[in-house]
Amino acid sequence: MSVVTTAPPSTRTCPKCAYVSDLAVDECPACGVVIQKVLHSEKLAETVVEPLRTGSPSSRLADAERLFVKQQIERLEMWTGIETANQYAVKDGMGRVVFDAAEESGSAGQLLGRLFLKSARPFTMHVSTTEGQSAYVMKRPFRFWFYEISVCDAHDRLLGTVTKQLSVVNRRYLLQPADGGETYEIFGPLFRPWTFKLNKNGVECGMISKKWSGLGKEMFTDSDHFGVEFPPQASVDLKALFLGAVFLIDFAHFEDNG
Repeated sequence: MSVVTTAPPSTRTCPKCAYVSDLAVDECPACGVVIQKVLHSEKLAETVVEPLRTGSPSSRLADAERLFVKQQIERLEMWTGIETANQYAVKDGMGRVVFDAAEESGSAGQLLGRLFLKSARPFTMHVSTTEGQSAYVMKRPFRFWFYEISVCDAHDRLLGTVTKQLSVVNRRYLLQPADGGETYEIFGPLFRPWTFKLNKNGVECGMISKKWSGLGKEMFTDSDHFGVEFPPQASVDLKALFLGAVFLIDFAHFEDNG
C-alpha cells in the first residue's frame, strides 16, 4: 500500500466501505479497492446523459465491459414505509441508460408479497430498452433459503439460472447457463459485505459490488447502487445472467436495509 501525500482529502475516506484512514491512500486498507477507480466509476454512473436509443438488446450488451445498476428512489416508500415495486436504471460504462428494469406490481398477490414477505417475495422483473422494447424477463420463485432467479430473453428462451448455495459463513451463488456452458461461482467474502467476486474454475474474473447510495437514501429507502464488471470475453447471454444475479443479490442481502 503506497501513501500519496498530495492526494485530495476525499481519498482518506473509502467511497465503498466508508473506512476512514489517517492518511490519504491509493487503496483502502479495509476492503482493498483502488479508491480513485471507484470514484471515477461512481462519477460515470451518476452522470446524467441521454439514454441510448439505438441498437438491439443484445448489441447493447455485446461491447459492454461493465454495467451500473441504480435503483430508483421510491418516494412512497420513503414517506409511508410501504414496500413498493422495485425499479432500476441500467447504465453502460459511459453513463448512458441502456435498459430500464421494473418489478411487476399489478396484482393483489404481488402487493401482499411486498407487504408480508418483504425481500423474500417472488417477483418477475421486466428488462426493456429505453424505447420500451422487451429485452429480458427475470423470474424469482418463492424459496425459504435457496434463492434462485431464472433469466429468459424476449422470446422466452431460457438463458440460465443463478442459485444461492448452502454456505454457513460466506455468501455463495452458482451461475449456470442453460446451454450447458461453464458455470461461474459468485462469492461474497464475510468481511467484505458489499463485494461479490465472480470466479471461474477458482480464478477471479469479475466482480459485483454495492456502492453506498448516500445517507438519506440508505436511511429512508431501499435505494441501492451496484456495479458489475464482466469476465473477459463473456457472451451476451452470460452478461444478461450476471445482470440477473445483481437483482437477486439486491433482494437477498440489501432490500430490507432501509
